[in-house]
Amino acid sequence: MAVAFGIRSAPMAGPIQRPPEGRTEVVWVAPTPMVSVGAAVLVHDGEQAVFVTDGRMIASLGPGQHRIDPAAIPALHGICNGPMVGAQLALVATTEVGWIPVAGPVGMLIDPLLGGSARSSYEATVSARAIDVHAFVSHAASDLAGFARTAIGAALGKSLKAAVAGYVLDSRVSLLDLDQPAHAAGIAARVQARVCDTLAPLGLEVVRFGSLAVRPTREDADKLARIRDEALASTERAAVAQPPPPYTIGAAVEVPWSDGATYAGIVGGFDGQRLHVRWDGTDRADWIALEHVRLKGS
Repeated sequence: MAVAFGIRSAPMAGPIQRPPEGRTEVVWVAPTPMVSVGAAVLVHDGEQAVFVTDGRMIASLGPGQHRIDPAAIPALHGICNGPMVGAQLALVATTEVGWIPVAGPVGMLIDPLLGGSARSSYEATVSARAIDVHAFVSHAASDLAGFARTAIGAALGKSLKAAVAGYVLDSRVSLLDLDQPAHAAGIAARVQARVCDTLAPLGLEVVRFGSLAVRPTREDADKLARIRDEALASTERAAVAQPPPPYTIGAAVEVPWSDGATYAGIVGGFDGQRLHVRWDGTDRADWIALEHVRLKGS
């Protein structure tokens, strides 16, 4: 979800500095498009001041209080328009800040337990920092305030689809249960390296996840819930009756199929006419007429 990732405040008295409400942002942009020659800027530990014009970083300042003056900052020569410096001033966090909310689509995922598919989305909070201020500014161009959150959101959405698909398959978890805290932690552990690899060329890093939830859309969650309910009902029906000899509950059977293949499974029950067969190596089961089933090896 692309939303502004910075704060623009009203003009302030005293040195220009990041206000309290901006201290959870990777970037705070000064409230005016240009700053006055002679003004002071206070750069706190863990941040860097940058002067940007036409998407290019003209100068940068480390922690401390600085006077904005070409005499003190030679790189500002040539961009001063009378009493004003013709550049945007921003403060970029180089140490961890958060928590930053991001959200967006994940895409279509397959439920390994229920067999259905579902469109899914995510919501997360992350902490982040700039690891290469020059690269960050170069990629942000004229969108210093919005670039970081947009980039993090895009990287997370792109990385989550593969990470979640692998996690649910390896952990045998239904998409309906992914919002449980233990699963959120497992997915976050898988996705963080992917996200950091994507963001590193942009000069950004996601340091930690505060929260992460991946959920199917309401419509597709209802569809998966119906599949699960039907599977439970089928299991309950399967347990109603014992099958006739020579079949028993748990017996290994084979079913010749119309495609010429023979499929193996385990008997789970009998409804009076059909055997309930759970197929080997899958989470699927079907009701099969007695005349189409034989004991394995017979």
